[in-house]
Amino acid sequence: MFYTLKVEWDDGDQTIEIGDVGNDKNKENSIITKVAVKFDTIDDDTNTKSSQMLARIKIEGKIPTDNQVNIFEKLSKLSDWSRDFVSRTTYRKVILTINESANNTLRQYEFENIFVRDYIEEYDIDKKDADGKFELNLTQRENMLDAINILNG
Repeated sequence: MFYTLKVEWDDGDQTIEIGDVGNDKNKENSIITKVAVKFDTIDDDTNTKSSQMLARIKIEGKIPTDNQVNIFEKLSKLSDWSRDFVSRTTYRKVILTINESANNTLRQYEFENIFVRDYIEEYDIDKKDADGKFELNLTQRENMLDAINILNG
């Protein structure tokens, strides 16, 4: 199983792609290690169905230090996005794909108007595995649940 992430803005003229992308096929398949998609009721103490819900995505991955995959530029762009406050580019389109194999997509999520809630890079000198880790937490803009497309393989 592997994951692909595509972030688009400026009407699709600008993109960040991580995963099984073009010539980097197989090299980036293991960069994203875990994804979670959550449809979250904002008030957890509600006793009736609430319309106050948000879509949240958590993406975890590794930052290889062996330079076989040049992921640093793409992660720098994610970091830049996390610090972007220009309304035209803060809210972007995200396509997250969960692939069982190269020929079989399990699920694809398409989110409009999503922003970075948190972006984290972590490096631990005391670990045997020298690779770093990143975590990208995204939240869809309020009242945009209708703009989510979920496609099954």
